[in-house]
Amino acid sequence: MGWIGDDSFVCPSFSTSQNEKSSFSLVSNTKTSGFAKRGTLAEWTQNVSTLCEGNKILTLALCVGLSGVLLRRLKHFNTAIINFIGKSSIGKTTALHVAASVWGEPKKFIQQWRSTSNALEAVAESYNDCLLILDELGQVQAKDIGNTVYMLGNSKGKSRMNADSELKKNKEWTLSILSSGEVSIADKIAESKEKVKAGQLIRYIFWHVNGFFHAN
Repeated sequence: MGWIGDDSFVCPSFSTSQNEKSSFSLVSNTKTSGFAKRGTLAEWTQNVSTLCEGNKILTLALCVGLSGVLLRRLKHFNTAIINFIGKSSIGKTTALHVAASVWGEPKKFIQQWRSTSNALEAVAESYNDCLLILDELGQVQAKDIGNTVYMLGNSKGKSRMNADSELKKNKEWTLSILSSGEVSIADKIAESKEKVKAGQLIRYIFWHVNGFFHAN
């Protein structure tokens, strides 16, 4: 999943390359990834992106949705985590759906924080060079969130040995991560009675969502 060399990009729903002779076979569980193609760019512009004009949160979500493919091309940039914080039913999920619309079916594309750290490694790798959306931060275990933030932000999974005591290849990724929850990541870490570390804080940006969503 993601960039192959400097001129080819592959994901479950499409591939593109400057080399016309290139062909790819992507191993991926497309049934659960949510990647899909539907409609035209003009229809998406009319029905999604144009409606985000003037709304800071939706515009930010859309930009995050488009940014993952650029990170590997930018020096000194790594996986970025942006977390929308706010009370229930004020539009955080709408923002996530807007971002997901760039890549596929929002209901299938959006993943949940309620996973083990090991499971999130595999999820992160499967969205490499793209967008990973994690909903409901409050569902993750407080004791796990600190190490999970480090792991996601460092763009690399744990080192492991195989049955022959040889070191396995680490799972790796470069991602834009969009998250939502009623609490901040710092607050969630504090629930475990652990001290929030500066290294955890610099790996994510939080944005309080309050009153940005209106019928007009």
